[in-house]
Amino acid sequence: MDKYQKFLEELRKVHKDGLLSYDGVRYKVPWQYSSKEAVMRTTSGQGFLL
Repeated sequence: MDKYQKFLEELRKVHKDGLLSYDGVRYKVPWQYSSKEAVMRTTSGQGFLL
């Protein structure tokens, strides 16, 4: 991560069951994202789906 960047963005695959895996944990996301790619932004230990 760049020293000026306050967040980290990663492209993640949302599984057919609507779960997104990040750092060994699976998170439920809205069903509209199932089987698609989504951008996961993390900052200070919190994750956000963009």
